[in-house]
Amino acid sequence: MWTAWEFPDSAGRPLHQHFDGQIYAGSHDRALDALLEGRVGAAFVSSVRVDEYLRRGVISIDSLRVLWRSAPIHYDPFVFSSELCQQLKTRVRELMLERSPEMETFLRSRRAARIILVSHQAYQPLLQLMTPH
Repeated sequence: MWTAWEFPDSAGRPLHQHFDGQIYAGSHDRALDALLEGRVGAAFVSSVRVDEYLRRGVISIDSLRVLWRSAPIHYDPFVFSSELCQQLKTRVRELMLERSPEMETFLRSRRAARIILVSHQAYQPLLQLMTPH
């Protein structure tokens, strides 16, 4: 659990001084479910998953308290195989960035406003979180 390294740094105390133990739930949804069922006292989860639980009415805005937030992390990257020809990559990129009825439908299905280009550098905060201390 990479948040186990960043959370104590920001809180100023080791993780075990905040919680009795740690488990790996297997997914953000399972961690939220464990929290809602009272099997755990806290869970590190994606805000996107919490938003989805709120939207579906599984939780209310008053049912959870945010103890900590990581730096923003880009959501659901689309990546190309390095073996694809540049011409195909360019065309796919153009289609994904172009406003069209099909793209609008796709964005609505993902509850997204747009797709933006990012570089590997944009994921540096995530890479730092995943590097063991």
